[in-house]
Amino acid sequence: MMSHKKLFATDIYQVLLSDFFKKNQKDLLNEILVLMQDDHAGREWSEVHYPKGYTSYASANQMHKMSPTFAELELCIRHHVFKYLKRLGLSVPKEQVTMSTCWVNIMEEGCTHSLHIHPQSIVSGTFYLRMPSKASAIRFEDPRYGLFMHRPPQTTHVSLSAKPGDLILFESWLRHDVPLNLAKEPRVSISFNY
Repeated sequence: MMSHKKLFATDIYQVLLSDFFKKNQKDLLNEILVLMQDDHAGREWSEVHYPKGYTSYASANQMHKMSPTFAELELCIRHHVFKYLKRLGLSVPKEQVTMSTCWVNIMEEGCTHSLHIHPQSIVSGTFYLRMPSKASAIRFEDPRYGLFMHRPPQTTHVSLSAKPGDLILFESWLRHDVPLNLAKEPRVSISFNY
């Protein structure tokens, strides 16, 4: 008797936050533009570490504590984080699951975000506000990639496209990047860690 089992699958969670997006898209975009204008430290950091883009990762990464609109987004995301944790089979007391960081990203044409992980977190993710035509999708690396030896060539990265209003959650240890953005208009997102 033959059996076939898939073991150690990598689970990514994606959902459209339609109601929240319709209600708050304009406010979030306005807040992000004001933040970018006022955030001199973030713009300077981005020039070195995020060329052709802006991120508040190193300067204003507590947006859920600074803005009522971002706080409302956090409540919306939290609901899905608990669903995702349950799906993963991870038992974490609810009081220990908190959003630790939340920042904004604006990727202009030609901007990239190199391969990375999110240390000291369980779940990370991105909420998409603007994804123009030709905007780069988030790309995940096969977590087994570093262990491949004489395996025949195969796809080692998978891109996951998103549209405005989409929320994508993933385990923080999963390496990911955003390849060169070819869109003429900015790609705008909000990233976070739990």
